Amino acid sequence: MSLKAGFQLEKYSVFPTRNTISGPDGDKRLEPKCMQVLQLLAERAGEVVTRGELLDRAWKDTYSGDEALSRSISLLRSALGGGEAGRKYIQTVPKTGYRLTMPVTELASVSNDNG
Repeated sequence: MSLKAGFQLEKYSVFPTRNTISGPDGDKRLEPKCMQVLQLLAERAGEVVTRGELLDRAWKDTYSGDEALSRSISLLRSALGGGEAGRKYIQTVPKTGYRLTMPVTELASVSNDNG
């Protein structure tokens, strides 16, 4: 499933190309790396994605440590309601990685008609 056009995560619509999440509290802009992390988690919703894989894929061209990933997860949880609400979307799997716990639905493309 390609999620580049966007995806639904419960009450949130996520638009990776705009780095935006739209939900009950309006639109929230995310840093590009945060959006990459969310998109990677969404592509494998329900599965554990290791910290190493997230770092390799989102920060492949730059050196970055666990702090950058932890910060991105924290910002994502805030964008998804903060506190316990945010934690219900992104579960920490100790000493392993993270799991997106909510189902992901691909948003319909705007228009793919050629005439």
